[in-house]
Amino acid sequence: MARNRNRTPEGAPLPGDVLTVRIESIVFGGAGLAHLEDGRVVFVSGSIPGELAEATVDRSYPDYTEAAVTRVIEPSPDRVEPRCALFGECGGCQLQHMSYPAQLRAKEAMVREQLRRIGRLDEGRVRPIVGAAEPWGYRNHLRFSTGKKWGDVGFISRRGRGLLKVESCPIADPWVNDLLPHLQGKGAGLHQVQVRHNASTGSFLINPEIRGLHLPSGQKSYLEVLGGHRFAVSAAAFFQVNSAQAEEMVRLVGESLPARGEILVDAFAGVGTFAVVFADRFRSVIAIEESNSAARAARTNFAETPNVSLRVGKVEEVLPLLEVAPDVVLLDPPRPGCAPPVLESIIRFRPSAVVYVSCNPATLARDLRVLVDGGYNLDHVTPLDMFPQTGHVECVSRLTLADPGTLAALVSGFEVVPSDVPEEADGDPAADARRLALAKARAVAEGAPGAVVVGADTIVHDGERSYGKPGGASGATAMLHALRGRAHSVYTGVAVLSGGREMAGVSVSQVLLAPLSDAQVGAYVASGRPLDKAGAYAIQDEDVPTVAGLEGCYCSVVGLPLWKLARFLEEAGVPCRDPAATFARCGACPERPAQSPA
Repeated sequence: MARNRNRTPEGAPLPGDVLTVRIESIVFGGAGLAHLEDGRVVFVSGSIPGELAEATVDRSYPDYTEAAVTRVIEPSPDRVEPRCALFGECGGCQLQHMSYPAQLRAKEAMVREQLRRIGRLDEGRVRPIVGAAEPWGYRNHLRFSTGKKWGDVGFISRRGRGLLKVESCPIADPWVNDLLPHLQGKGAGLHQVQVRHNASTGSFLINPEIRGLHLPSGQKSYLEVLGGHRFAVSAAAFFQVNSAQAEEMVRLVGESLPARGEILVDAFAGVGTFAVVFADRFRSVIAIEESNSAARAARTNFAETPNVSLRVGKVEEVLPLLEVAPDVVLLDPPRPGCAPPVLESIIRFRPSAVVYVSCNPATLARDLRVLVDGGYNLDHVTPLDMFPQTGHVECVSRLTLADPGTLAALVSGFEVVPSDVPEEADGDPAADARRLALAKARAVAEGAPGAVVVGADTIVHDGERSYGKPGGASGATAMLHALRGRAHSVYTGVAVLSGGREMAGVSVSQVLLAPLSDAQVGAYVASGRPLDKAGAYAIQDEDVPTVAGLEGCYCSVVGLPLWKLARFLEEAGVPCRDPAATFARCGACPERPAQSPA
């Protein structure tokens, strides 16, 4: 239902009212967030976090008010003079008044906040934002509105009324700015003028045809270069507007995808950029694209990649009906994110990795939560500043199928809460593992009455001493040197607390650590992966030859004996997925109950 912009809710600030507010943060879209004394949310354009400012109300809605800064009382040291004379009137840029380092900090904080608040995800998974080397003169695709009477070209006012004639745009590609004077006066009778240009190919598109222009116009497509490949892009098809940052995006996606794989699904494939760039890593690639114009361009772009096939249709309709299960899915949806059938299909197919490219942190956080609840681990989220001077930010995320020995293998919708229980061993590894698992669960249960709480602890014992987490690189190195080439025992305690009832047990496995060289130990420790693992290694790190032999439960060595935990949870009334249906290893586990179906 459309909002009634002409009616102000009772008690809300009226248009033209002046508010004095303290800016708390920048939200997606570029406005500052503030609260009035009664708790009402105010979004303030032209503000910077920390500033005290007077803001004039544009309009109020039932749940928030929009306003614009008219006087800064306490300016931020990050405030700078905007380069554009139209800043504040034009709706294209929202952050020209902020220094570029401040913009990057605000955008990274924005992503962290959305993941934490909307997705209930660990914001520690957010990596530092990838900023632009050149935050000006980057935009190579612009759509100009036109004046009916004089034929001026420009942008619509921020408030949606009236044309702002644009003589030069500081974020536009220099080629576009050179073209602008020649477009002025030639827009009469046209709805919009679209301009695209690629500096590497020299190719350009000016659409529709404009009579009397000194350059050819009316082109139906032009050529882009990305990731070392050329792409035909039609006038109606989407392509990233910042060439340099698009290359950074390709780099981030490439780092997130596996080096080799069988079947990649490139959902929301557009003109086929990712499918073409990464086709050589997979036996076959299935590209899915809804737009007919983008699909036509994709067919042209796939001419030299015979292992790429194209399915035209909505991703939510095509993906569920795939006749093969992909081992990797690449998502690059529009701003609304993924429709539920897309995420449901991924969870059903269970690809080993999902790479998610997003232009909206809010819908990204929502979708990541669904995938995590469906059995995936969120490895990382990397913000990317594709649009400097604006309130928009891209993200590249990677999820991998939950390792055996993680709670996500059994249930969804849980929350991870640190217990802060000291992991101190008394000498009996079995008793210590059980005691610490119970202590962790009890500590969390105190603050979560009525919840079912799971606690776990793992101790490595070589017959003489116990090894917990190393606590640092030097400790990890010492542990690996002590254990390499030797057999040892891994004790994992697990406890479940529910309704005053306590269930606890210990799983014991025998492990032979590989005879790692000093160089292998050094490289492994430098990766950071052993630092939070008991004994300073992870059996699931299969790219590092840490384990030479195992007798017992693989999942217990990872950190959670799934069969034992599943029994406790079922007794607590929590339905669980069958471990054997989730991980093939669990079917042959010696801890599998005899009555469990094969």
